[in-house]
Amino acid sequence: MKQMQEKSPCCKGQIRRFGRRRRQCGVCYKTWRVWSKKRGRKVRRSNDKLLLQRYLNRQLSITVHANRRDTPGRGGLEARLRTARDEFVATTKWTEVPNEPSILIADAFEETIKGITRTGYLGFVRAATTSQAVILPPYYRAGTETAEGWEAAFASYGQSLSHVSALVCDGANGLIRQAKQRGWVLQRCHFHIWHSLNNYIRIPKKGRTQPYARLIHGLVAVVLESPNDEKAYRAICRLQALLPELRSRGARKVISGLTRNWLDSRSYIYCADLGLPRTSNCAEQGVCIIRRLQQNARGWSSHASFTAWAEAALKHTQTVSCPASEISTKLI
Repeated sequence: MKQMQEKSPCCKGQIRRFGRRRRQCGVCYKTWRVWSKKRGRKVRRSNDKLLLQRYLNRQLSITVHANRRDTPGRGGLEARLRTARDEFVATTKWTEVPNEPSILIADAFEETIKGITRTGYLGFVRAATTSQAVILPPYYRAGTETAEGWEAAFASYGQSLSHVSALVCDGANGLIRQAKQRGWVLQRCHFHIWHSLNNYIRIPKKGRTQPYARLIHGLVAVVLESPNDEKAYRAICRLQALLPELRSRGARKVISGLTRNWLDSRSYIYCADLGLPRTSNCAEQGVCIIRRLQQNARGWSSHASFTAWAEAALKHTQTVSCPASEISTKLI
């Protein structure tokens, strides 16, 4: 609607219109522009969702981004990230587990903030016919890793474990107990076995203990990798004969544990149809996703913040790579 009563701000006279924005006073003929733009450089407003995505991909440094002239300070940027994180966590669902025979890879990690320790229990479900594992919602519990904590974590997974028939883990007592109670196939992680062995028996570059260390490592490799059961059993008998000669108590503990549970380390050979991995690196990868984001953020001040950012990082990832193991033919 045309405004007939509009007067000029200078002389209160009649206003003449020139186009959509230009105006002129009918008394003093002064001209001006209505709805004038803000002078200076335009403020670059970044998309908070894109900002959060870059942050979760570790492509954004808060310190560097906050020091730019066209962005708010560090506190404002952190507040925007927290708001975008909460919206992302609330609106993003976890990936559905496969509705077919599957395996479960599990691991736990501990975090201590202000003297209080909490443990996060992680589970990854992978179908026997695929190479991508779905991340389950993490379960958090006060204290260190315990069998009761794993029991509560498995109860929180609910129907997500209905098609699981095998478990890959590092050999924690709580996980072994759950596998036996549920009748699952158990595959012990080879990486944890080698890591524990190298803590006490490492092959030196030279010295009189080098042949002895090479012998033990060779026998352990035969037990873990050879598809020939007779050859693996002979290696176990040889390791049992060498037990009294080991001076290190830790080495005796590792070797004796292997000789007792060596069949659990070879489940990937006996159950080739499940495509079991030989290690729990899939779960370790999930922990690394959280740790790398924590390192980029230079730590979090509370367990609530840690839990929220860990959930955002895992939801952003959704799946991790978990290929099946290939049976070695070198140690037949």
